Amino acid sequence: LRKNLKLRTESRVKEILFDGTKTTGVVIQSMGQTETVHAKEIILCSGALHSPAMLLRAGIGPVGHLKEKGIDIRMAREGVGQNLMEHPAIAVSAYLHPFARLDPKTRRHIHLGLRYSSGLGECPPGDMFAVCVTKSAWHAVGDRLGSFLAWVNKSYSTGQVQLNTADWREEPTVEFNMLSDRRDLDRLMSCFRMLVEVYANPFMQKATSDTFPSSYSERVRKVGVVNTQNKFITTVMGHLLDGPSWLRSKLIQSVLTEGDNIETLLSDDDALEAYIRRTVTGTWHASCT
Repeated sequence: LRKNLKLRTESRVKEILFDGTKTTGVVIQSMGQTETVHAKEIILCSGALHSPAMLLRAGIGPVGHLKEKGIDIRMAREGVGQNLMEHPAIAVSAYLHPFARLDPKTRRHIHLGLRYSSGLGECPPGDMFAVCVTKSAWHAVGDRLGSFLAWVNKSYSTGQVQLNTADWREEPTVEFNMLSDRRDLDRLMSCFRMLVEVYANPFMQKATSDTFPSSYSERVRKVGVVNTQNKFITTVMGHLLDGPSWLRSKLIQSVLTEGDNIETLLSDDDALEAYIRRTVTGTWHASCT
């Protein structure tokens, strides 16, 4: 393939070609042109989300799902698209006092990793992981926030990848079903409490203040886009955070957390469960389909 095709980011595989059950090539759409490439060996390497989608469109997968989408069955494989796994993750952040911040020239921001055992029931040793982040984003607000990011290393919740249609241009439906297994939720709730306790340590209190529950919300995603507008907004916000403590607390509570409160989450298990279910994210480690 490398000899016959200049790969471009716009290239998409329309179809995998077969001779019976043997792959013989692929049909590729690139820059508005369709090209057929034949090869003795085809390596399907499109990640945990698009690899199963390509197999399903080729008629390789669960019989019921393929029939439902009107796809001829080439080979029955019930596991294709099933058993999707991720690391469900949460975060707790705090304002960093100026002396505790990284030098602006320092780009690498993860300094410390903690792998530990939850001790929950049958969960294996080393089933949890957390990292210490001393720069939470590329912009001026991120420079002023330190975070603990934590996740379930060995999760029990599983999801699936399925087709909406047989059309290669349509994205598949991805259902992670994170926290569908109670054991994953219980471990994240326990982890959340532990991280808040770490921030309460007197040594941590010298370097931080205003501990708050943080999440990868839609607002955070939008501000995380690297552009001039976001640089201006976050620069202004950064200077405000360095202002009076009452203003900083108000901004964190109303802007950064969208109203979520540490004290409420720690004192109310139902509130903490609802918060984690609403804000849980993955770690870009989709696998197992």
